[in-house]
Amino acid sequence: MFKQISQFSKNLTDELSKGLADDISSPGEPVPDDNSGLPKEVQDKLRKFEKYEQKYPLLLSAYKNEKMKSEKFIQMEKIITENTPISSLDDAESLTSFFQNLDAKTSMYNEEIKRLTSLNSENEKRMKNSIGSTTSEIDTAEEKATSENDSAKQIEDLLEKIKELEDKVTSSDEKNKELKKSYEVKIKSLELEIQSAPATNDNHILEDKQKTQELELQNKKLCDEISELSKEISNQKVELQNHEKLISSKEEEIKNGKSELDEKVEMITVINSKLEDISKQCKSHLDSIQNLESDNNKLKNENEEKQSKILTLEQVVEKHENKIKDLEESVHEKSKLISSLEEDIKKEIQSSAGQSNTEDQVSTTLPSTSQTISSKKKNKKKNKKGNNISQPSTTQAPVKSSDSQEKYNALLKEYEVLKEEHEKSDQLALQLEKITKDFDELKKSHNDNSNLKEITENFEKLKLSNQKLIEEYNEFKINHEKSISDIKHTSELDDELQLLRSTNKEQEDKIDDLEAEKNKVLADLGELKAALKSKNEEIENLRDMLRTVGNELVEAKDQIKDAGSLNAKEAESLKRELDDLREKNSAVIQTYETKIADLKKDFDNMKNEKDKLLSNAALTERQRKILDKKISQMEEHISQFQKEKVELDTKLKDYDLLVKSETYLKTSITQKEKTIAYLEKQVKDYNEKSASNKQAIDLVKKESEQYKLRMSALQKENRDLKENSKKNITSSENYIKENGILSERIKILQEKFDHAQNLKSNSNEQVESIQRQCEELNVKLKESNKRVMSLEDELNDYSNIIQEKTREATTMRQLISDSHNGDSQKLRELHDKIDYFTDENKRLKSEFELSSGKMSRELQEAQAKNSKLQTSIHALTLSEQRLNAEIENLKSVNESIRKKSTVNGEDTDELEKSNSSLKEALSKADTKVRDLQENIENLMKANNDTNKKLERITKSYRTVSNQLSTLRDQRGFASSRSSRSNSVTSTLHDSSKGDSDGNGFIMGQSRPSMSTESQAEMNEKIAYIKNVLLGFFEHKDQRGQLLPVISMLLHLDRNDEKRLLMALR
Repeated sequence: MFKQISQFSKNLTDELSKGLADDISSPGEPVPDDNSGLPKEVQDKLRKFEKYEQKYPLLLSAYKNEKMKSEKFIQMEKIITENTPISSLDDAESLTSFFQNLDAKTSMYNEEIKRLTSLNSENEKRMKNSIGSTTSEIDTAEEKATSENDSAKQIEDLLEKIKELEDKVTSSDEKNKELKKSYEVKIKSLELEIQSAPATNDNHILEDKQKTQELELQNKKLCDEISELSKEISNQKVELQNHEKLISSKEEEIKNGKSELDEKVEMITVINSKLEDISKQCKSHLDSIQNLESDNNKLKNENEEKQSKILTLEQVVEKHENKIKDLEESVHEKSKLISSLEEDIKKEIQSSAGQSNTEDQVSTTLPSTSQTISSKKKNKKKNKKGNNISQPSTTQAPVKSSDSQEKYNALLKEYEVLKEEHEKSDQLALQLEKITKDFDELKKSHNDNSNLKEITENFEKLKLSNQKLIEEYNEFKINHEKSISDIKHTSELDDELQLLRSTNKEQEDKIDDLEAEKNKVLADLGELKAALKSKNEEIENLRDMLRTVGNELVEAKDQIKDAGSLNAKEAESLKRELDDLREKNSAVIQTYETKIADLKKDFDNMKNEKDKLLSNAALTERQRKILDKKISQMEEHISQFQKEKVELDTKLKDYDLLVKSETYLKTSITQKEKTIAYLEKQVKDYNEKSASNKQAIDLVKKESEQYKLRMSALQKENRDLKENSKKNITSSENYIKENGILSERIKILQEKFDHAQNLKSNSNEQVESIQRQCEELNVKLKESNKRVMSLEDELNDYSNIIQEKTREATTMRQLISDSHNGDSQKLRELHDKIDYFTDENKRLKSEFELSSGKMSRELQEAQAKNSKLQTSIHALTLSEQRLNAEIENLKSVNESIRKKSTVNGEDTDELEKSNSSLKEALSKADTKVRDLQENIENLMKANNDTNKKLERITKSYRTVSNQLSTLRDQRGFASSRSSRSNSVTSTLHDSSKGDSDGNGFIMGQSRPSMSTESQAEMNEKIAYIKNVLLGFFEHKDQRGQLLPVISMLLHLDRNDEKRLLMALR
């Protein structure tokens, strides 16, 4: 404020000097340009002034350039201090480090984004691979399920397990989706931080402008996308209406089918009443026939069971022989492996005593031994190798015994923990494989009937079958009449049956004896099976012992690696442990050989028992042939009655199927009605959500319109400021024109001065007055130049104000961009909701397919009950094969689960780390947002203060301009009076050339008028000198320019000037 007041005072002095120049430049006669008449001192001073005038414009232009540079430099410094942690330009090195840190942060953010995207892609690939593996396992199980049909209880248990698995899969899918959404939100927040972080330089102002334009385009695109989504929602509503229409039409069809079924049921009841009468008459005859058939079937079944058991025993014996051979081979291989390991350990102990670099040799021997060990130990070896790699390579230097023992104990603890985890994973793998196999067997039996179309076709087939039943009933009446004639012949058959019963009793006695022998054989077989199981368990224990021996050998090698530089005593202890292991291994091999000999003896006993069973089976076959001849005669008579029975049974089964299908259709209709109600509720919820989303979008649009109005107001203010700057420029141009007028006036004065020299007036007072006027004119010229400089300073102030306004505009744009970012986040949330709704739609479709699958299952269960009687014998023979296949599948799945468990553990650790880093980044972003909000509030307050100051300055400027106008009016009146007095003095001077007395008299008269004018001029000069001195002391930069002016006014020498400068320093 003080500087501006000083500038206003300078402007006042400049206008006063103009008034004085108007007074001095009164009209006179033209004078030629010659300085020869002046004294030498005056000529020297005039030459100095000419030199100053020549140098002044150059100095002024140089000063202006330097001033512009300094202002730009100050602006750059302000921008750097505002947007960077640097307070002054002395910290230039910290600026480079700041930009390097920025680049490092951006690179880190980009790497995190890439890593998260890669993790998402890998998780998706793993899910796809797991789904593919499960589908392949399902396909293999389906192929096996064609040959097997289990009981209804097992199916129900497996269905419950399948439901539990499906729930787990759905829960895992939902968790994966939630994780994906959280990662996407975090990635977007990181991208926003990366975009907001580099907004520190001047170039980012242009980037913000571009971003505002891009955000406007994005806003338009989002509006278009919202309109498209609304169209899609309307299309989905139309599709829902179409589905409802189809459901209503199907319900009408089902009602019509129900009415037709009711009519047919009534017809069937009438038929059943008639059939019951007929069946009562036939049952008495069929009972006797069925007894004979049952006896015959029992004999056949017993014979077939004995033969099948003999075959199974032969297969079991062959399998055990193969297993024994495999075990013998594995024992030989493991004994070779143990010997090779012992040799390697001896070599390593010898090399550790003489050399320090034993790790390389051990590392080369490990892979050669690990290749020979079976595929079941691969996962354990991988874990051990991972532990060995993770250990620090400190075996090259000499290590103390206490440190090596601690490491060895830690490795043993880790190995025990891994064993426990491995056993748990094996148990889980067994459970999973059982469940998956049961699921596959069920799925194979329920794949054919999975659609509603097939249900409708079956319903139509049932209608046709009902019509056929009516036609067959009519035929049955005709056949029944024929059967009455055949009943007469049954009396003869009854006599024959009594004879056969007497013979049958004798055969039953023989069969009882055979059954007793059979029970003995079965007991022997049970004992043999128990012995085989115990021996299999012993073999498995031997395998476990061998595994432990191999693991202990590997651990011994690891110990040798870690303790390569230990004393010879520890090496001897390891040798003793190896000797113990050898003894144990030799003992295990001996016990194994003895058990193999026992198994061979048992095998010979089994062969002898098999020969006895074959001889007994031959006797039973002979007796069976005799009975078959007698029964074949009876079967011819019975076959006719059986055909009629089968026809009646088929008709009854068709009726039962009709009843079941009717009940099932009722339940399916109720389920569909529930699903329709659920869908209607979802549609209502979707409509409510879409309405709320539309309201939110409208609010966002209103906010964007408000921001646009603010932008337009700021643009108007910017235009007004530009117009003011243009006005100031025009005013400066006017001042330059006035300066030209003043230069012309100086030329006129110089002409007058030359005229005065030609006149050669001897009056020193006139010469001094002319010199003073010239000096005053030069001073006024310089003051006018100062006025121009002050106007330029004002222009610079206005430019600074404009820059501040532009900064405010940029802050408003940033606010608009933040609002657009909020809109984009809302739209992303809407997209996520749409994805969630599509997933729910898919889930409903899958539930619908499951319901249709249940319908098909119930139909197939009825078929399975009919086929169980035929496939029971075949199921017993295939049970052992299935168990072997299950064991192999369990082994393969166990290995895959181990691999997956290791991968999943690493993934969980990485996810936890990324989660923690993202939380920290979010907290930092929140703090940054709060700081930005506080800075915006402070800037708004500063803006209001500057506006108030500008209003005060404009008011003061108006008052000063009014005062100047009044002073000019007063000066005009005074100048008219002074011009009159000057004309009077000139006439008196012309008349006083002859006499000296007259001259003295005239001078005496003109003194009072000159004294009044000299006092006013003195006051003005004092004020002028005062302003020049104040400017000289205030402005250090302008002292070099103002020093010659001060020396001229105060008549200072060079010595005086030097003294003054020294005093100021």
